Amino acid sequence: MQVAMSAQLTKTESPGRALQRACRQHVAHALAALKKAHQPEGVHEVRKEIKRLRAIFRLARGSVGRNQCRKTLKTMRLAAKALAASRDARVIQQAFVSLVGDKARRFANLQAALEAHGRRAERSFKEQESAALARFILKKTARQLDKMKLNRTGWAEILVRVNRSYMRGRDAGELARRKPAPAHFHAWRKQVKNLWYQLDFLCPRRGERTKGMLEDLERLGEQLGEHHDLFLLEQFAQEHRAYRQETEALGHLIDSERRGFGGRVLQLGSRLYAKTPAAVCAQLEQDWEAWRGGY
Repeated sequence: MQVAMSAQLTKTESPGRALQRACRQHVAHALAALKKAHQPEGVHEVRKEIKRLRAIFRLARGSVGRNQCRKTLKTMRLAAKALAASRDARVIQQAFVSLVGDKARRFANLQAALEAHGRRAERSFKEQESAALARFILKKTARQLDKMKLNRTGWAEILVRVNRSYMRGRDAGELARRKPAPAHFHAWRKQVKNLWYQLDFLCPRRGERTKGMLEDLERLGEQLGEHHDLFLLEQFAQEHRAYRQETEALGHLIDSERRGFGGRVLQLGSRLYAKTPAAVCAQLEQDWEAWRGGY
């Protein structure tokens, strides 16, 4: 599959045809990025394309049917899962370096354990042929998409899905605020990223309000991602309690960093999700009408 157009709406297409094209393009992007899967950046790019694909595909749920939608989303998730261990090993090391800064020598044993963990993950990635597995699953996804009538999706259906994405993100944020567990913040991040990818696809030309919302969604997603990376680092440290002094010291650093994240994340989330879903959808419709100019 050749990628010739931007994976966004165009004025010359119906929304359903644009959606079908974008899904195919993101599969193509992911397959192309797999050629660089031996590099950390390649793995990251593949997973990002799969996440975009899943978010955009959800906009067509009403057109493809609930069961078929779940089946295809599961297939997409399996492709990303094949690359997860390699990604996690890398981000844990990055979170450690960012957190400890010039104090790394205080954590010599944990640093050595992290480096060994990274090497094991890399060996496992190669031995299990994870890239080949992801490629196989993505090609299966492409065949599934080719059989679907995504082009039947209209504006009304898309608005319903955006409305639900927004409500899921708002509800997930409220749960994280009431019960600030790592799993709840991680679930919130997934909903934030879903809405960001969907709006990025749907809004080629953005009004100031939509542009601001997209910027806030991107910032919130990044902060929630950093929060999750700290949790993965904390889990790793707990598995190496033999280095008691180091794990305790690292735990204090993580707790301090997490407290700072928590306040910023909740403040940004509260502002972002202050609107009603109806107001957000009305804002999108205004942007679409202005962009299409009568199309």
